[in-house]
Amino acid sequence: MIKKLSIICILSFFANICESQIRITEICASNIALVADPLYHEYSDWLEITNTGNSSINLQHYYLTDNKINLKKHRFNDPLIIKPGEIIILWADEKDTINHIDFELPREGATLIISDSNLQIIDSITYPYLVADISYG
Repeated sequence: MIKKLSIICILSFFANICESQIRITEICASNIALVADPLYHEYSDWLEITNTGNSSINLQHYYLTDNKINLKKHRFNDPLIIKPGEIIILWADEKDTINHIDFELPREGATLIISDSNLQIIDSITYPYLVADISYG
């Protein structure tokens, strides 16, 4: 019985990820001179999130983390709407403002996880060590 419940839990976890419209599609964990943040004019780490679905998604109350134990590392407090097919850049510069997350990306590699307001994992990506100005994804 426990084995059946475990299999059901695992399958529902992966079903959530497969059905998601939100994808972490690219990461730059050592942005020295590749792309400048248009708001602060700095070269900060960044990641792209893509809405692959047919309807808009509001990331308000969603979470982003590089720590599997702490899924609540960064919470999107303000409305952040991604239209169908749209790609947004999030700057990982420890500034907690719109389109910015309040932690930097580890250059040596990590797993980034985005989860919804119920802490259901929506998408994740594991990236390796990244040299300066090389993105992954």
